[in-house]
Amino acid sequence: LLPPRTKIFTWLHNEWRTRQPDIRPVDRAVEKFLTCSSYIGDWTADHYRLPRTRFVPLPNGVNLSTFHPRPNFLAPSSPLKVLFLGRIDPNKGPDLATSAVAQLQSQGLPISITVAGGLWFYSRGNEHADPFFQSLQPLMQKASATYLGHVPRDKVPALVREHDVACVLSRSNEPFGLVALEAMASGLAVIASNRGGLPEACGNAGILLNPDDFPSIVSALHSLATNPALLTQQKQKSLARAQSAPWSTVAEKLIALTAATPEPAAPAHPIENRKLKIENATSSSALLAAEGPA
Repeated sequence: LLPPRTKIFTWLHNEWRTRQPDIRPVDRAVEKFLTCSSYIGDWTADHYRLPRTRFVPLPNGVNLSTFHPRPNFLAPSSPLKVLFLGRIDPNKGPDLATSAVAQLQSQGLPISITVAGGLWFYSRGNEHADPFFQSLQPLMQKASATYLGHVPRDKVPALVREHDVACVLSRSNEPFGLVALEAMASGLAVIASNRGGLPEACGNAGILLNPDDFPSIVSALHSLATNPALLTQQKQKSLARAQSAPWSTVAEKLIALTAATPEPAAPAHPIENRKLKIENATSSSALLAAEGPA
């Protein structure tokens, strides 16, 4: 049994899809839906025809003690070090970053790229047979890319801060794009897609563009590779953006939000702890309970 004045908030971190024909029981059970971006709130409201007043954006934060710049991150470096970090999937755009770097190299610019990421969230044993990976290999070879495969989470911060620019060129709509914010906290300039939650993750600090416009990707990288003042400016903007979004600030907002929500009226009978079936809830949402006074 849940205490009679328990308030439940559902924090959505993805496009929440379910086969349930009726989600009204879920809607009635929660005080508010918290969302990692306004994009996810708008998508969910539209998809399930729920009022937008049911959704409150609570964007992700970044661990500033783990993700931080290298000591000399503003110093000029040659070659310009570009990083793609993410799943090796066409939706994530590693081919776009790699091809853009190869094109700039063909123009004689000193620029390199590291590609880091596995083909899925876990090993399936036949990753290298994946058609997209096979198509990516010649592109990486052309760009003389360093391919690292999957990088353990505890090794990621050190890897990121070794670079100058992060490319987050997702073709699909990212719910938020924490990789962009973590790159910013590490002092990298960020080139990101102008869709999904990425504009919210980047704030006004990223170079946002249409990932379907390949010349704009090449142009953005060219500008950073040939204009040291611009690169320094973008790195500084990145760091300022990330420093405004530590997880501690997210926690404070969450506490304030749950405290400000009016106490529900006590029911005439105890609330049964009924199981509301939300498929994939483990990966797409987190249930938070703020217990009111007895």
